[in-house]
Amino acid sequence: MRRSPIKSMPRGGARYRVAGTDHHLSAEAALLLNDSQPYEMEFAKGAASESFCLFFDRALAKQAWASEFESEREPSEFPTLVFRPRSDLRESSRCCANRS
Repeated sequence: MRRSPIKSMPRGGARYRVAGTDHHLSAEAALLLNDSQPYEMEFAKGAASESFCLFFDRALAKQAWASEFESEREPSEFPTLVFRPRSDLRESSRCCANRS
């Protein structure tokens, strides 16, 4: 089963470098990646940070793509996407990260 990750930073921050592009993550910005997509990650210096990763089935991403872009064909790979998570997702990632 292919799984894709959502990377987030409930506390602190990090820089993710994907395909030559830097993406800066914090509690206000999460990153959607394709499964097995290579990346480099560096935590922000001078601040305590913690990361959280949620894996989801690629079929879910396909379903979301189809509902949002009915007229477009599904791409072979989804674009690397930085987005602002809804507040309930931010709170869930903080809660789960604190249990570890």
